[in-house]
Amino acid sequence: MQVAAEQLAERGGAANGPTRRALRALVVEDCEEDFLLLQHHLMSAGFNLHTERVEDERDMQRALAADQWDIVLADHHLPRFSARHALVTLQAHGADLPFIILSGAIGEDAAVEAMLAGADDYVMKSRMARLVPAIERSIAAAEARRERRDAEAQLLASREELRALSAHLEQAKEAERSRIAREIHDDIGSTLTGLKADLAWLKKRFGADTIVMEKLAGMAELLDGTMQASVRIARDLRPPVLDFGFVPAIQWQAEDFQRRTGVRCRVTCDDEDLDVPSDRATAAFRVFQELLTNVAKHSGAREVSVAVHATAGMLQLEVMDDGRGIADAEVRKRDSYGIRGMIERARELGGEFEIAGMPTSGTHARLRLPLAGGRGVRA
Repeated sequence: MQVAAEQLAERGGAANGPTRRALRALVVEDCEEDFLLLQHHLMSAGFNLHTERVEDERDMQRALAADQWDIVLADHHLPRFSARHALVTLQAHGADLPFIILSGAIGEDAAVEAMLAGADDYVMKSRMARLVPAIERSIAAAEARRERRDAEAQLLASREELRALSAHLEQAKEAERSRIAREIHDDIGSTLTGLKADLAWLKKRFGADTIVMEKLAGMAELLDGTMQASVRIARDLRPPVLDFGFVPAIQWQAEDFQRRTGVRCRVTCDDEDLDVPSDRATAAFRVFQELLTNVAKHSGAREVSVAVHATAGMLQLEVMDDGRGIADAEVRKRDSYGIRGMIERARELGGEFEIAGMPTSGTHARLRLPLAGGRGVRA
């Protein structure tokens, strides 16, 4: 049943003062007289009122679906319905509307139970002066909730956009690294090889000239160093060892780290033929490189243990050292870009990265990535 403001005005109940604001109220009430008195009270308070009265769950569901409401006002107990059932009906509908219970007599326990269930307020019919402040307060609270949800949704969307951009940039960076590595190998590498052949020819041609031979020997030494540097740079840009499989790449990196630093590095894996998509293999390999770099720079460790597992569709890489242990404050530092980079690499692929340490007990890092999508990398 709908009753417009003009109808009530004809009965002499409309307010003479200025309208405070429009109010669309769905009223759960079985008594017509109480409903009219409620309308009169609200219009006297200055509301431009639009209401509908419902008495049961079916009518309430229909009214919620058919119109937009600012608030639900519900009598505590009806023969075929109740405020508690009306609140459940509203919550099932999914609309975030303030809900106020009106009652001639509601016990304290019932009122507390209703508030815990999600009601915004309750007003005794004998104290209707509380109703308008309760309505205004409840509507303001609901608007604040919606604004907060909208802000949180916008923030989440911004974060997702930034994460997508970060993932795109990381992919572009890896592609550029691969291109540069190929150019170093194909163009610079072939040029350096040609120079080495020319030096060998010059050595044969001027073998009797001691001064020339000394100069050629120096040039050959510089050339060898340049060739080694180009191989190292190309390898760092895009490790070719990944083409032989993820686990062999991890094993190779561990052996190279042990050879360069003298820190023992052991790798265990229950499946050396583990099939890992290329994007995840590259991300995990980069994280592993960063972790070993941190061990060499900061930990003072004598031994590093590496474990590679694949269970329930997840790749797990664990790196543990026996060094000084990273402190929580170091993990949380805003300028810990290496750690932040590893966290973001994991998130971009739907995974997670954790790192923690204890003084004298070393650092434990764990990377988990879903084994889904991408081109497989297999030994």
